[in-house]
Amino acid sequence: MERVVRALLLACLASLSAVAGQASYLGPAPTITGLSPWVVSAGDVLTVSGTDLANSLGGCTAFGTAPTVYFTGLEDGADHQGQLVGTDSSNCTNSMLKVVVPSGFSGGARVYVVDPGGQRSKNDNFEITLQPTATLTPASGQVGTIVTINGSNLPPPTLAPAPYNEMNFTYPGINSSLPSSFQPGDTSGSAQITLHVSTDADNPSANLQTVTVPAGSYQFLPPSVNTTPIAGKGVGDQVTISGANLGSGGSVTFTGGLHGQSLNWSSSLVAMTIPAGAQDGPLTVRVSGYGPAVAGPTITISPRVKAMTPASGSAGTAVSISGYNFGGSAGKVTAGGVDEAVSSWADQAIAFTLSGDTDSGAVSITRADGLTAVAPSISIVPRLDKIESNNVKAGAPIVIDGVSLGAAIGTARVGSSAATPQLWSRTSVLLALPTSLAPGTYPVVLTSAAGAASNALSLTVVPGPASPAPTSSAGGHSPSQFIDNNHQFHKPPKTESPVQLSLTAASHQLKAGGSCDLTVLLSLNGKPVSGAEVKLRMLFTPGDDFTFTPETGTTDATGTFRATVTISKTSGDSIIQAESGIFSDQDHIVGTGGTAPVLSTVNPAANTGGIVPLMGLGALALLLVGLGLWLNLRSGRTASA
Repeated sequence: MERVVRALLLACLASLSAVAGQASYLGPAPTITGLSPWVVSAGDVLTVSGTDLANSLGGCTAFGTAPTVYFTGLEDGADHQGQLVGTDSSNCTNSMLKVVVPSGFSGGARVYVVDPGGQRSKNDNFEITLQPTATLTPASGQVGTIVTINGSNLPPPTLAPAPYNEMNFTYPGINSSLPSSFQPGDTSGSAQITLHVSTDADNPSANLQTVTVPAGSYQFLPPSVNTTPIAGKGVGDQVTISGANLGSGGSVTFTGGLHGQSLNWSSSLVAMTIPAGAQDGPLTVRVSGYGPAVAGPTITISPRVKAMTPASGSAGTAVSISGYNFGGSAGKVTAGGVDEAVSSWADQAIAFTLSGDTDSGAVSITRADGLTAVAPSISIVPRLDKIESNNVKAGAPIVIDGVSLGAAIGTARVGSSAATPQLWSRTSVLLALPTSLAPGTYPVVLTSAAGAASNALSLTVVPGPASPAPTSSAGGHSPSQFIDNNHQFHKPPKTESPVQLSLTAASHQLKAGGSCDLTVLLSLNGKPVSGAEVKLRMLFTPGDDFTFTPETGTTDATGTFRATVTISKTSGDSIIQAESGIFSDQDHIVGTGGTAPVLSTVNPAANTGGIVPLMGLGALALLLVGLGLWLNLRSGRTASA
């Protein structure tokens, strides 16, 4: 009986099993209604939602059977089986399956289910997208650095159709459609890509999903500039500014708004030329692609002369200088070593008038702040205004007045004959006419010591015997001309001449080695001679350790030249001579309390005029007295014999 019951039970179970299996095959095929999440990575858990996904009677655990989930790669077309997380009711039911996303495919996949009875889901239009990845290379740099976006699954095969198929790239200051590379601006920060993907192949525009792809962070390196002040440069000069992270381009602005020209730009150096009109002050650097301006160095622009007109002239000639950065406040103009009278001063133009004391030579300007600029040299041309006396006899002296004749003695011609200058100053010249001139009219031309010829004036020579010309009061001298037998100094008598020159020492007795002032007065026809060269020299001295300060100079508007003499430290007589042209005068100083005079030779370099005494005057007097006594004694002996 027991055996019969057992057999019936087994038969019943077999029958139920057959019925259950038949129900699995005969039940509805699985239907997928959704996937979650839509964007996954291999190894993620994907939840498949739907109906009839497992056994229609007993679910995943009935009779030990379970459904299978497949992923068909959108790029390779192959099926890749997923692994169910579990077969319990929390992971596998008729309406839900949890499956691990397999590896082996790229881009994305369509998902379908095969139930335990072998029935495939009625739809496989739902698709997943593998998570895209992105990185930035390099991860740091200056403005304008090209950064490449590298990654995978960009764009994914499930990218939504237009107009939803844009991939947007975002970064601080940038929000645009995805470039293959980008140039960072002026901010550090994180970059990301956003895009939309389709989840339903049958209806791509429905239920679009947003994908966010982190691209990493970019460290921006801001520009910096060396602010060491710049000086010694003028318009047209090249200036360099060093720095770091300056990008590949930009602009440099000077005070006043002008930009540097012909720029050469690199990440560490900017080279440019200073534009005309640029002013002193701080420079401003702007780097292309970088928002804020960068404070640059302060520049002091040196003045620069472009042109000067005219290039030659006489006293009273108006001269114009054009150029740059002369400044708004008047400075000074120097020509041939003389400061000129400035009539106007602007940043790019200066006007001045040549003075009568100007000689040919370099021209320079000095800005109010002390900076200088060199201009072209100017050539001073003598200008003759009049001959004070005309209708003169051959050999007569004539006075020619003019301007810019120069202080140094030049040359003169009357017709084709050379005439001898006897006195020469900047405004007048005394000439001795050649005695050989025949009556007639002759052009008179003066040539300055610098070689510039004047205009010509007409001179009429009338018949008659040659007139005596003034004679020179300079030349060789002997002690007897100045020192008498009582050891008293006497100036040579003045000769009849239109020229009068006098030398006066402020003191005629000094302690040996002492100093005193010298005054020279020069007149022509009773009028002061201005701008005549005066030379001082020592005719006699007990020692060559004397000095003149200065030794040479020119007379002022009153016909005066002043200097200082320091006599020798050896006691004795010093005779000083002042000369101008062929005219001269002397004065005498006695030095006392110094060393005794000794036989010596005056250094020829001391400007002694060729008169070199072998001893001081005091020693000479003693020698003469001794010689006289010896001669008297000898005479007496001869007489007694």
